[in-house]
Parts: sequence; C-alpha cells; structure tokens
Amino acid sequence: PGGNDVDTLYYTPSAIGAAAGNIIITSNASTSPDTVTVSGFGYGHGVIALSVSSVDVGQVHTAQTKDTTFTITNSGNDTLFVTNVSSDNGVFSAGPTTLTILPGGNAVDTLYYTPTAIGTASGTITITSNASSSPDMLSVSGFGYGSSAVQLNVASHDFGNVEVGQTR
Repeated sequence: PGGNDVDTLYYTPSAIGAAAGNIIITSNASTSPDTVTVSGFGYGHGVIALSVSSVDVGQVHTAQTKDTTFTITNSGNDTLFVTNVSSDNGVFSAGPTTLTILPGGNAVDTLYYTPTAIGTASGTITITSNASSSPDMLSVSGFGYGSSAVQLNVASHDFGNVEVGQTR
C-alpha cells in the first residue's frame, strides 16, 4: 500500500510516420484497468552512395570546360536532401548544388573542369546532406594544357634573289 513502481516504455517504429496506441494496465486496483495513451513518430535516414569516389577528368585545354557526370543514390529509407555541392578548387565545380532524392532513387550531378593554367589540378567536391555520413567527399583531378607561344627574334627577313628550284 502506498508504494509505486517504475516501468520503462520503448517505441520501435516499423515504418516512417506517426503511430499511436494505448497501453492497458490491468491490476487488482479499484481503478483497473488503467490506460496510458502513447504516440511517436518514426523517421528514417537518407543514405548517400556515390557512383565513384574519384574522377579524373583528363586533359582539357586551358579556358575550355569539360564536364562529366556522377550519380548520387539514396539507399536509405527516407528522403535524402543534398543541401550543397561545393569544390575546394575553383577550377572544379558541380551542379545542381541542391537535390532531393527519394528512398531508392538517384540523381545525376555534373562535374565541370575549367583549367586556368597548364598542369595538374586536383580538388575535393564536398556533398553536404542530411545523411549521417555527411559531408561526403569526391576526389577530382584533371590536367590543363595550352598552346606553346611562338617567339620570333626577327620581325622580317629578306632572302634576296633565289634561283627557282634552289633553297637558301
């Protein structure tokens, strides 16, 4: 008499969304049965999977742009919200920069490389989302090439009179 006991309730959702119910406690108390109303909301996670972990764009002429694509897949059980796709090196970019991908779905994103100098460039594309692994990274590289500049050390040259068929 006059005592109490503590019990713990657990909620393990089997689906995304709202759930509600009653827990009925039957005892020898005069108020029996007692009812406790319970509710909860089950949620899931978007799980990001990239089609590649690194991309080598290859050789691209300076001041020109080459693009290639990569796929972002949501292997989770809730919507994946990609909130930003950015690069740590200005010669690389990607777009679109925001995506909404349903569970089991995917989206194609485009990687752009526009070299500004001759030589190798590398960087990291960072994908920010609501996935627990966020931010996710994609390594990128490419090689910029250009035309060699021609230097002349004379502005003009006179070969004089040369007989036909002869070389001077």
